[in-house]
Amino acid sequence: MKKILIALGILSLFAACTAAIGGNNSTQTASNSAPTTQKAEAKPAESGAAQKGQWVDVRNDRQVQVNESETVQQIASSNQFMKPVASKGGKLVVVYMTLKNTGNESGNMFWTKFQLVDSQGRKYEEIADFEEIVTINTWMGEKNLEDPASQVFPGGTAKTAKVFRVSPDAEGLTLDAGGKQFKI
Repeated sequence: MKKILIALGILSLFAACTAAIGGNNSTQTASNSAPTTQKAEAKPAESGAAQKGQWVDVRNDRQVQVNESETVQQIASSNQFMKPVASKGGKLVVVYMTLKNTGNESGNMFWTKFQLVDSQGRKYEEIADFEEIVTINTWMGEKNLEDPASQVFPGGTAKTAKVFRVSPDAEGLTLDAGGKQFKI
């Protein structure tokens, strides 16, 4: 119980920092993770998107490797007091990845933006609703996955997942991480 309270405290601090910094400058919450209003700029991923298992530089000191993805109806923790994250009429897409710190300083992936882009060019943000993040982070811990905000030391790696809510008709999804595309 003490670990859960500490984790909730850390997540609260993380959410407050994200809000203060201005994250993606959008008033949209993840509970309605519909395509962003930047549809005019959205383009389907190029055919040169990285394959699963391929390491790609997404910053000058970070790499990402997409391991796999799956579509689920909900994400639920074994904690009976946490509300499951539902698809809410769409689909939940979970992208499992490994993050690598290739720099000389410890850090996380906090400053890297992750989006899914479908074959129609619609963009979907990762879930950012606080209550849903708490459930997702607890679920990831139960699967031995790291929170992307966790510190990764130089040369270190962390296996994690990103969760997106997409339209029910979304097809041909690719992950955009820091401007680099990955086939999922």
